[in-house]
Amino acid sequence: MVNALHLAIGQFLIYRLNLTDVDPTRVLYLAIPEVIFETFFSTELAQRVVQGYGIRLIIFNPELEVITAWH
Repeated sequence: MVNALHLAIGQFLIYRLNLTDVDPTRVLYLAIPEVIFETFFSTELAQRVVQGYGIRLIIFNPELEVITAWH
């Protein structure tokens, strides 16, 4: 799970950095499935990473295809 977090955060940060060159006012969100948010993203490590890098989250239910929360 930590490897997946590492890859997702790395991709997110690189994309966010490049996006600021194109549109510095745009806000980027990381979308994660509800079950991952409720399990892994409730850990201290994941919370520290999200807060430390100022990552905004979109939580979604893939089965219902709906957004359930914005953080």
